[in-house]
Order: sequence, then structure tokens, then C-alpha cells
Amino acid sequence: MEEAMPTSVAETQLLAPAEVKAKQREELRADIEETKTDKKRKRRKIKKSQSHKAEEREIKKLKKERAEGGAKVKNKKDAISAVADEVKQGIKLAKKSSEKVNSNFFSKLQESIDQDGSSVKKKKKKVPKEKKFSKFG
Repeated sequence: MEEAMPTSVAETQLLAPAEVKAKQREELRADIEETKTDKKRKRRKIKKSQSHKAEEREIKKLKKERAEGGAKVKNKKDAISAVADEVKQGIKLAKKSSEKVNSNFFSKLQESIDQDGSSVKKKKKKVPKEKKFSKFG
């Protein structure tokens, strides 16, 4: 007797299950079974993905801020340089304002000392007394 076979058969039906399923790169293990290097590898992978996501969020945030301000940011280097420029400008402004504030403060302080100079008492240095040492007293 002849076997009746369908004329069109899917390739997956002709192959063995192990041949159909793609091989896994590494065996699945429980947390207890992982070696020290496995744990470190897993941690590096997680940290790398976290840092990548953080960079993307930062770039999106800066693009949004720039869109509101008018300047456009295309990549991470542009974003960093723009932030650095803003920081430099802020530092310059802070130095100028602090110089003004400091000079005003100290000039007023000096004037108040000059006016109150007569009321401020100068401390006199104590002259140490000579100590006499004798055997009997």
C-alpha cells in the first residue's frame, strides 16, 4: 500500500523539534546556580542598558528645552556644549555680582569701623611678671 502524503507540507513539519527551535546562547540558571562571573556579566548588561536609557532621556529633555528656547540640539555633544556654555555664563555673572556685593559689604564695614573707632577699645598687651624662684620660698 502506498502512503498518502499531502502535496504541500510545511518545512517545520518535516524537521525534528530540536532543529526547528533556535538554540539558546546560554543555559537558563537559577540565581543560586550563577557563578561570580555570571552575576558580574548580568550586572554589566543591566548597567549598560540603564545608562543608555538615561542618556536618551537626557537628550530628549534637552531637545525639549531647546525647542522651547529656540536653539536645536541634534546630538549628545551639542547638548553637552550648550549646557557647558550656560554654566560658564552663570559663573561669570555670579563672579561679577559677588565682587560687587563683597566690595560694597567690606567698604560699608570699613566705614562703620572708622566711625566707631573711638568707641572701640584697644587691647593692651600684658607684660609678663618676672617670677622669682628660690629654694626657701
